[in-house]
Amino acid sequence: MTSYAQVVCSGDLKTTNSLTEFISNLSTVSECEELAVGGIKRVDSAGGHWSTANAMKTNQYGDQRYPNPNDSRYLLRRPSPNSYEMIFNVNFSTSNASQTASPEQMLRRARNCMASAAPMLKGPNNEELFITIISPDMINSEINSTQNNSLKNRLQNLTPPQIDINILPPAIAPLNPDGSLPPERYRGNANNFTSDFSCAQIVHEMLHHGGLCDEYLETNFSPEFEQAEGLCRTAKDPNAIRALGPTDSFMSSGAQFVYRTYIGRTRNCEIPSTAAGNQMREFISRYQNEPIMNLIMTRNFDDIIIPAQEIGIDDATIQDARTEFCSTTNSGYIPFEETIDYTQPLTTITNEDENSIHFTYLEKMANYSTSVNLEYIRPKRKTASCTCSGVAANKQAACQRYIDTLKMEIRPLAEAGTHIYQCPFGTRPTPSEDYSREPGSIALEGRQIQFRTKPSANRPRSMLYEAQFLRLINGECEVRNSMSSEQLTLLRNYNACARFSRKNSRRTINDDNQHSETFLSCDQRPSYCYNRNQWLGRKQ
Repeated sequence: MTSYAQVVCSGDLKTTNSLTEFISNLSTVSECEELAVGGIKRVDSAGGHWSTANAMKTNQYGDQRYPNPNDSRYLLRRPSPNSYEMIFNVNFSTSNASQTASPEQMLRRARNCMASAAPMLKGPNNEELFITIISPDMINSEINSTQNNSLKNRLQNLTPPQIDINILPPAIAPLNPDGSLPPERYRGNANNFTSDFSCAQIVHEMLHHGGLCDEYLETNFSPEFEQAEGLCRTAKDPNAIRALGPTDSFMSSGAQFVYRTYIGRTRNCEIPSTAAGNQMREFISRYQNEPIMNLIMTRNFDDIIIPAQEIGIDDATIQDARTEFCSTTNSGYIPFEETIDYTQPLTTITNEDENSIHFTYLEKMANYSTSVNLEYIRPKRKTASCTCSGVAANKQAACQRYIDTLKMEIRPLAEAGTHIYQCPFGTRPTPSEDYSREPGSIALEGRQIQFRTKPSANRPRSMLYEAQFLRLINGECEVRNSMSSEQLTLLRNYNACARFSRKNSRRTINDDNQHSETFLSCDQRPSYCYNRNQWLGRKQ
């Protein structure tokens, strides 16, 4: 197993091969001094307090102090003027080893996911951010093997705060006997990873431990959930919701979209041992290298389910908001005289404006009979129109959010050279750690379809908004240092808006720096929290 010293001094950012030299020359900074090149600091704000000896501290904002919007627990180092590294110390554990991924498997998956995300973690000035996950075993092994007591003490002081994460069984149970997917069984969070967490989910939850907050509408309306988490999460009242990020923010409901479109996710699709599953496997085994696979695997409008509650319609009976804002017509089978090029986008945008989008797409293949010649396979073409024109006034805001979300999903599907895949209906998606696979590739291994999406060439160079990056490298500090005054204002705005994501961080602080039992109401959220440019900034 890689040693902690190798992690701290590793890779292209390495400045020394000697742990002794590294420790001797290391510059440590506590509280809110700016981190110098070669410096390192321990960030620990668990529980919303800032009294830890070597922790960053939240400065006063206006005339009020408040708990940290989200706990931050990591080691931050600055190997070069334009690069930062966050080191998380994660203790994965499970109480049900027979039904969950092992701690070793989850650690490996999390490390691979962070490595795959690294190219898209950029700052406003093209700064690089690397995220490394280590385990207590790695740290203890290094400390125990160090003979020099002075260095041992130094290394202990540099240990990142421990984060305990429980591993749950998969959120999606095994396939039903008929090959259909059962409903979700578990809901994961930052301290509870389901065994089938995707890379998008892992990176999203680890960024919570870096201090970032959720920016999506909560769809769990149970009284128990509201009591524990606070009413700011739900959309029952437009003035009683958390600060919402745009649909392309990684901390909003668009995390999966951002990951597959910006990075290119990998996935395995388990084919059931049924008659239909056997026929699918035989077909794919024969034609896996043919363009027809795009008709089977490419994501389309039929796969895009946006729950009504997720965009602000408080009606659990509306499972997909398309029924409110879209109309779809089936143009029938494509005639034989029309040539179909399956290597080109299967979705075509015909028109779009600020509050509507209109497009055509090919229906996915459902007949896997190998007795049919490929040239006789004629898919159906569908036409979809989604618009806010004529929508009732009380649903206009929800409609606009739906259209904005849908555009983010549809545009990459219509972009040449981009391949956004999804497991076919009747298969069970399972995690994959293989980022060595060629982007845009599909392969059949046993009873698994394995793929990696090819991301959009028109994506931004970072999946982080400016304020999110500033929050990660500043912890709870709100001190200008080398930031511009505009960046400092943006960081402060982010912290003030993000506090409405969680009930605990809406507490007020009394004169003894202790949490009071007085909570801010959601309608006390500052007006700039409704303007993403003022609390999130821009994406590079």
